Amino acid sequence: QLGISCLASHPTQGCIATGCAGGQIRLWYNFAGEAAEPESVQFHWHSHAVTDLAFTHDGAYLMSGGEESVLVIWQLNDNGATRTFLPRLGAPLKHISSSESDQLTAITHVDNVVRMVSGISCTPLFAIGGLLK
Repeated sequence: QLGISCLASHPTQGCIATGCAGGQIRLWYNFAGEAAEPESVQFHWHSHAVTDLAFTHDGAYLMSGGEESVLVIWQLNDNGATRTFLPRLGAPLKHISSSESDQLTAITHVDNVVRMVSGISCTPLFAIGGLLK
C-alpha cells in the first residue's frame, strides 16, 4: 500500500483530504471521534503521486496536482465530484495555494516556476521563472 503524500483540511466541515503516492485522493469524514469508524470517498485521476491538495475557501472545490503537470479542480457535490483540468503546465506541480477570495490560485512547480491561474476562468495568467532554489 502506498503512503499519504499530502494533506488538506476542509475549511468549513470536519473533513480532510489525503493524496496518495499511487494517485488516489480520499476525502475522510468522521475522523475526529464523531463516529465509530471514519468514512471516506475516493477519487482517482492522477497516474502518479499527488503532490499537493488545496480546498477553496468555501470548500466547494478541491484542487490537486502532481507529476502529470496538470491542475485538477474537483467540484465536490453529494454525488461525488466532477473534474475540470488545466493541462500542459510545463513541469510537475509542487504546491497549490488559493487567494482568500479564490479569484487567484498560485502554483509552484519543481523547476521553481510560480504560475498564477484565474480561479474564475481556470486559465493561466502569468508565470514567474528563475526563482532561487
